Amino acid sequence: MTEGLAPLVQNLKALRSQLEEADALVKERQTIMNANHDYQTLLNAKVAKQQLEEKIAAAETETRTQAVAVFRATNSKEPVPGISIKIFTVLKYDKAVAEEWARVHAPAVFKFDAKAFEKVAVALSAPVESIEEPRAQIASKLE
Repeated sequence: MTEGLAPLVQNLKALRSQLEEADALVKERQTIMNANHDYQTLLNAKVAKQQLEEKIAAAETETRTQAVAVFRATNSKEPVPGISIKIFTVLKYDKAVAEEWARVHAPAVFKFDAKAFEKVAVALSAPVESIEEPRAQIASKLE
């Protein structure tokens, strides 16, 4: 009965060995690239670009905040060229009150969370059957 399993294990062992060799080759090539001046220049350029993107994001946030403050003070929807204020409708509510209301009046808005349910199902005596299921675990080092 186990004779069909042995070749599978040997194949898996061979594939893992090939992966170790490929990983060693990748590490070797990465070491060579890291020593290359052009590659280092590229990495430095990527870091500089990332830093600029972060500065731009911070500057945009500050600009938006200031533009909204100017709008609140002046009611001008175009406080300066290139900046416009748009008005959005936002709902404000107490989450617990809204959730209770929705459970009664709009139950379709709730999504069943299977993972959360499975964590509490047995403890809460939910209508579930608890069964044991065999699962194979493969050793990380095959002999």
